[in-house]
Amino acid sequence: MRKLNILLSVSVISLFVISCVPQVAPTEENIPTATSTSLPPTKPPSSAVTLFRGNPQQTGVFDFPAIRQLPEVKWQTKVSSTWLMPPLFADGMVYAGSGDGVLYALNAETGEQVWSADGFGQLESTGAIAGDRIITAGFSNLVQALDRLSGEVLWSFHTDFFAQGSPLIVDERVYLATDHMVYALDLQSGELIWKTPTGNEGAYMGSPAYDNGVIYTTGGKLLLALNAETGEEIWRVKRIKCSLVWQLLIK
Repeated sequence: MRKLNILLSVSVISLFVISCVPQVAPTEENIPTATSTSLPPTKPPSSAVTLFRGNPQQTGVFDFPAIRQLPEVKWQTKVSSTWLMPPLFADGMVYAGSGDGVLYALNAETGEQVWSADGFGQLESTGAIAGDRIITAGFSNLVQALDRLSGEVLWSFHTDFFAQGSPLIVDERVYLATDHMVYALDLQSGELIWKTPTGNEGAYMGSPAYDNGVIYTTGGKLLLALNAETGEEIWRVKRIKCSLVWQLLIK
């Protein structure tokens, strides 16, 4: 059992915002007709993978006891003049993305900054960890895999649109939802496996969730399900009256 006695100041992004707008007719889009697809069963995440909200289903459930007493402040470190996103912890290191487009890595025991990586324009997530690498993506359309101990760039990929939600890692793949496009990349090389257009929603795309071979993501009036293996669209749901900005979870 790992015990983490740290206190970080972070900016909290609302997980679910509903903004009602005047009713309009839905826009016609050329969306391929969904076909029946055989889907693989869900596999438990590797113990070496650390994800935003704890697991591929984005439930926000973590495997340690609830904190029922106010923790002691062990250290405080100022690393950015803007917001910090919810941190990730792995093997004695704490990672946090920031509004200045920098990913910071700190020693969890002392609070000392170990390394930082910039060039992301603006970060509204910290990323995802798998083994010795952390994957993060930001407003500069840059996705990078970094050695999480040294900050060395292992690979880079440029998306067509900026990323706000955190990447998702499942079975040696990195899934990333951006405005207008969802991507699947190879975890080790960063090579593109597939990319699927989502339409003209022009709104925040939350971190994708995964279950039983299906990738789910949201944006604007849209809830979308894709085949995780091929990127083929399975189904979509669109609202007419209200614009939704949410973080998806599967229970």
